[in-house]
Amino acid sequence: MVDDRTQHMRALFALTLLLATSLSHAACSDALLASTARELHPDVTLDSEFSGCKEWPMHPDRMLLVLARRTPDAETPDEVFTLNLDLVIADARSGRRLAQFSLPETIYSDAWRLSGLTLDTARYRLAPGVDAFGLRIAHEGSSRVSPASRTQLHLFTWDGRRVRRVLKDWNVVATNGENNGTYCPFELESRQSTVAVLPQRTHGLANLRVTETGEHIVGIENANECHETTTTLSIPSYTLSFDGNEYGAGRAHD
Repeated sequence: MVDDRTQHMRALFALTLLLATSLSHAACSDALLASTARELHPDVTLDSEFSGCKEWPMHPDRMLLVLARRTPDAETPDEVFTLNLDLVIADARSGRRLAQFSLPETIYSDAWRLSGLTLDTARYRLAPGVDAFGLRIAHEGSSRVSPASRTQLHLFTWDGRRVRRVLKDWNVVATNGENNGTYCPFELESRQSTVAVLPQRTHGLANLRVTETGEHIVGIENANECHETTTTLSIPSYTLSFDGNEYGAGRAHD
């Protein structure tokens, strides 16, 4: 029979072991980002503003990193530049690089200003043994009279060996508006999409259902007041299927 003192000692030992295990994980830090970037590109400076890392809940022993390399244009304002991106899957304990994917295209920040890069760790299980994570790239328009913004989703699969992009430049947030340079009158339309994984598969990967919501807002000035009218948009959901290379080549409305 185990006495209270023995149970207490076991509990302390278990807590100590848990803390030691937690502390052994590689911290998602600027140092980890910089060291990983140096491994890939020894002569290029990491852009810390658009680089980051995040634990992957589907794989607690793995960490996701996005590494940005900026190329400024000396003859243009600071907000005009290009980025090249590397996505890395690393061991969460040691920080050791396990797999990577370099975006073949350049990300631009110009009249459409790059406003953010976000790792999407929602549960995208596209097939047994094949999970995906996302990268959301956000831009904002520079026009005051035609305000606009967009966020595009990229999805990348990982089968334990290599990273592969299966969805590219898919708009998940979009806003467009018109005004005369003042608050009122104006028109503004916004749309937002959510992506759900379906059990049905095409060419080995799960179909994706896209559900879109949106609203159209009109502001009319009357007696020095701006009166807003909001209309909810009725947008049918649709399904994206994998064609063997990527999603989105064709889509079917539900």
